[in-house]
Amino acid sequence: MSELSFSEIVAGLQEPTLWRAVYASEEACLQSERPGAFEPEEIGRRAWDRLTEAERADALDSLFYADWENQQQRADDKARWMREGPLKKQLQPLLAEFGVLAEASSPVPYRLVASIARLTHLLMVPCDPSCECPSCSSDRPGGVA
Repeated sequence: MSELSFSEIVAGLQEPTLWRAVYASEEACLQSERPGAFEPEEIGRRAWDRLTEAERADALDSLFYADWENQQQRADDKARWMREGPLKKQLQPLLAEFGVLAEASSPVPYRLVASIARLTHLLMVPCDPSCECPSCSSDRPGGVA
């Protein structure tokens, strides 16, 4: 199982479920009884114990879906990190140079501002690697400059 808490895993469910409501209720009870002195697993076990057998089947489906959704999110996060990492490494020294120039009240060269703007834009555009929009394709070989 992942290192995420159960609450983090089920937080992304689209619709409130009975499981989520029972879990939230048990979390509120534990928070009032022992603020911060409990683990997510304890909340889950207490909530599970409150469910009937029929409700547990639905809750288990919710848990499976939440785990699947968590795996998808992790894959998306990794892909974004892989895309953004090199751009951030390029941006860091440019921002440092900008900071030095600004601190010294020196003029900032256009090429520096343009490079920062280009990299910042690429970091802000949520395109995937197959995107053919002008913003994304301009940074690839054969793209618009």
